[in-house]
Amino acid sequence: MRMIGPFPAMGRRAVDMGYSWAGMHHDWQQSDMTGLLVTAHMMTPYAPAMPHADVHIDSLLTWAVMQSLPAPVFFPSHSAAVMPCPLRLLWVDGAGHPLWASTPLLPAGDAIAAKEYWHKRYPSDRAELSNKRAANTSAGRWKEARVPMGVVTTSKLTGLCIGVEFEVHRLLSTITHIGKKTGTGYGRVAKWDVTPVGGLELSQVLSGHPVPVDSPIAENVTGYYKPSTGWTPPYWYAPWHSSCIVPSAQ
Repeated sequence: MRMIGPFPAMGRRAVDMGYSWAGMHHDWQQSDMTGLLVTAHMMTPYAPAMPHADVHIDSLLTWAVMQSLPAPVFFPSHSAAVMPCPLRLLWVDGAGHPLWASTPLLPAGDAIAAKEYWHKRYPSDRAELSNKRAANTSAGRWKEARVPMGVVTTSKLTGLCIGVEFEVHRLLSTITHIGKKTGTGYGRVAKWDVTPVGGLELSQVLSGHPVPVDSPIAENVTGYYKPSTGWTPPYWYAPWHSSCIVPSAQ
């Protein structure tokens, strides 16, 4: 079996309880996998992390895996780590980064793209609690701002993957929000449905996923060349970006 990694350090409590990243990876890759339709039923509009950015099933699952331990794993926001995932492993690059069999979650049916704004304001109502009773709100740290943000309103998001049905559903069920600004109510998920799809072909999954040109799988993907883009979780982490064949559907 192809190995991925290196994995991040695991807390002593989790180790003492028998958890192991390598063990999870081995067990999942040896389990029966099937084609799955993943559906997120949305309660509120979601805000993509970046303009036109997709919500990736493998990203959601690896985040849920990271949070599933008795003592969740945290690492600096500017860094990244490889995590096991209950999805079919298609390829591993020379640095141990995995290509998982999954697509992004995309709006099913009608969707409305709009622009909303979030505001940064100095908490003047609590200024008496600060050593600095007055702040410059026109420049510097306390400058007030009105920042535009793209949001998408849809009743549900759907995507495809090949994985261990029970584990995919279990992990996704722990995710209550997707996208950014979740603390203010955006991206609230009412429930997740994970439904087996008979006869799902790998080509159907790859039709929605960037594939590195270094991978032999790229020969079977139809799309356009992109010199640098994310293809493995976390997709935002630029040092792991590489040249990919991006499906025309994206």
